[in-house]
Amino acid sequence: MILKIIKENYDRIEFLLEGEDHTFCNAFVQFIKKFNDIDIATYKIEHPLIIKPKIYIKLKLENIPIEKIVEDKDKIIKLKEIGIETMKDLVEANFEEVSKKTNIGTKELENYRSNCIRKILRNHLDSFIEYMENVVKMFKKAINNIT
Repeated sequence: MILKIIKENYDRIEFLLEGEDHTFCNAFVQFIKKFNDIDIATYKIEHPLIIKPKIYIKLKLENIPIEKIVEDKDKIIKLKEIGIETMKDLVEANFEEVSKKTNIGTKELENYRSNCIRKILRNHLDSFIEYMENVVKMFKKAINNIT
């Protein structure tokens, strides 16, 4: 499996997933759609002979608590004190004003925003991997019980 990012923004990503087909892509997209911070998750295979699925994911920023992106508890408290509860709040905020009120640098605030999609996607991928590992365990157990 080779993943090649085509387009990326703070709240959306589009990538090619070479070496996979409808089976994997459909399972992945259906799994990831279950999270309340995912607005759109879909895939497309443009030609049946050239299997390079494009996966597109868009986030619901208003459903992403700032705690999912910012790890430093003191910074979370500072952001919440000025009314930044979600990623939507942060994205819509003036970074210079937020920086003055919280003493969090504008570059750090920009990093929170620009890394949002990757951080959320990484967490969901970890959940997907755990789910698939459990499926494999269930199948192995079922096979062992066949007489």
